[in-house]
Amino acid sequence: MENNNFLQDILDFNQIGFLIANQQLIVQKSSPHVENLITLENTKLLNNSLSDLFIELTGLEEHLLQVFNQKNHNEILYELAPITRITHNDSRYYKLVIRKYHDQFLLVIQDITTMAKEFQDTTQISHENILLKNKLKKTIENRNRYFSYLVHDLRNPVNTTNLVAEMLDAETPDDHPHKALIKFIFSSSALQLENIRSVLSLSKFDSDYININPSTFELDLLVNQIFKSQALLAKDKNLSLENNIPASFFINSDLIFIETILTNLINNSIKFTDEGKIEVFAEADKQHIKIFVSDTGSGISDQKKQNIFNLQYIMNSFNNISKTGIGLGIVKKLTDLLNGEVSFEEPRLDCGTTIMITLPVDISQAQ
Repeated sequence: MENNNFLQDILDFNQIGFLIANQQLIVQKSSPHVENLITLENTKLLNNSLSDLFIELTGLEEHLLQVFNQKNHNEILYELAPITRITHNDSRYYKLVIRKYHDQFLLVIQDITTMAKEFQDTTQISHENILLKNKLKKTIENRNRYFSYLVHDLRNPVNTTNLVAEMLDAETPDDHPHKALIKFIFSSSALQLENIRSVLSLSKFDSDYININPSTFELDLLVNQIFKSQALLAKDKNLSLENNIPASFFINSDLIFIETILTNLINNSIKFTDEGKIEVFAEADKQHIKIFVSDTGSGISDQKKQNIFNLQYIMNSFNNISKTGIGLGIVKKLTDLLNGEVSFEEPRLDCGTTIMITLPVDISQAQ
């Protein structure tokens, strides 16, 4: 009774038929449906060896007998899928499951044509998606390379204009009639440089293929370099720039990312500070590096703080771009790429704004 129930269970689960073979792997019994499926030309199904019926089993006879002796009744000995061309004109796919059935082999054959074709379709779609993804990646890389060349070509003449304006400003007395014009040229070129950097940054942010290039550098020297590039803007507003980062303060991170982050923060502080100073300082522990940019400006309201780092929000609002630029949105994006955090701190100078960048000491944690 148990054996009959077991065979019936197999048939109830959409199996198309079964074979019984002895320990010499010779077919002894079969269901009528299987006899129709596995009919070989001028050859009867019974008394044929399994390897003659299923070429996929050729050479597995010894393995099947070995496994047979190790397994218990009803346990699976071998599975094979998909099998094709059970008969010469058959275009369907099958799954073959071999079980131990008392002292015999039980072969259950299941039609998996629909499943196999769906798998083929999915595999084809996946392959096409991979090709499209690789093509997209190549397109984005080429576009970013083009933007890099373009920005480089644009930045050089603007840098030259900036440098000449700075030299003229230093050599021109404050009461000279051209003094205001020189300052206007400098401020305009500085704004153009900021826009160029923003274009280059934005061109990369819609890509999943941004590379982080870590290196070890002195943070205090980098801040001095940034202060030098912003000196004339600060001087025009009588602002002092204070670098309070200790000498030889080394960090390991992406130099270009950190330079862009600090340049945007410092430039933003100068833009919205009418008097006083901008200060940069840093501290570190075993896990984190914290960089602070503080100013004595008008501060930022709690309402604006909610979206001021949201690049998408800024890009969707012309008023936000015209009033604040996209610098702080870029700061947030780059900080995220370094697996860091950007946040507002209590004003260090009793007024204005203090922004803290927290970065992992181990750059390998960056994603």
